[in-house]
Amino acid sequence: MKILIADDHALFRDGLHYVLDELEEQAAILEAVDLKHAIQHVSTNPDLDLMLLDLNILGQDRFEILHILTRAYPIIPVVIFSASNQDSDIQHSLDAGAMGYIPKDMRRTDMFNALRRVLAGHVYAPLDLSAEKQELDSLLL
Repeated sequence: MKILIADDHALFRDGLHYVLDELEEQAAILEAVDLKHAIQHVSTNPDLDLMLLDLNILGQDRFEILHILTRAYPIIPVVIFSASNQDSDIQHSLDAGAMGYIPKDMRRTDMFNALRRVLAGHVYAPLDLSAEKQELDSLLL
């Protein structure tokens, strides 16, 4: 399995690399810090099985990089990793061609299940976050 991690934070890439080793011990993991490097990796590695992309990668409009990559490389599934839990970000990502959206605060086991779902050809989105937020707000009141 070959996976590209495109995120501008080295510590997050390192952590995700470590966690992905648990998902697939023999995975070849490539890293990109920006759109230029992500495109270089994708164009020289057409056999990528998965691309993990941070929406807020430096120097790019929030969804511009996703639009570029999903149009140019439609057979490589893209999963968004983001600190955002905004329903609008999730929906916009899926509408732009992402096969999944994983909030960065997700538990490791849930992330594994989400990635396995995407690798099996299905779309993954977290539970309705607005319902979770309403439930949390009612508990805090």
